[in-house]
Amino acid sequence: MAVEDFLAESLKTGVRQFPIDDYGKLRLIHFEIVPAVTGDAGSTAQLLRLPHGRIRLIPNLSRFWHDAFGASRVLNIGHAAYQKEGGVDEALSANAFVAANDVSAAGTAKVLGTTRKYDMFSRKGIVVTANVTGGTWPSGVKLNGYLAVVTE
Repeated sequence: MAVEDFLAESLKTGVRQFPIDDYGKLRLIHFEIVPAVTGDAGSTAQLLRLPHGRIRLIPNLSRFWHDAFGASRVLNIGHAAYQKEGGVDEALSANAFVAANDVSAAGTAKVLGTTRKYDMFSRKGIVVTANVTGGTWPSGVKLNGYLAVVTE
């Protein structure tokens, strides 16, 4: 064996594909929702809009908190449909970031997910959504948190 000098792929080629790879700015985008009325199972909440352009969502730096929703309720966090580069449509994905997270009892500082990153591009921004299945979304039950996003 020998002592080696390893290079990241971008240093081998001398090319970084996007500015967020070199000098992106970390932004925390906060959301809070407290419904005034009870929503049936499958009700959707629009939490926030991610900025337009190229972004990188960092799930392990993103967090959310919630009150107790009640027995057998699960939460999904995803995104609405949006337009990507070249006018290509990205379909709605109700559970892109969080799938079937148990919200029957109150939860604190839950990490958004285990995926390392989500690189996304949109022409007009991306609406992040949440929905509850397995029962109603009771009135007055709070969901809040923040998403960590790297932008140019």
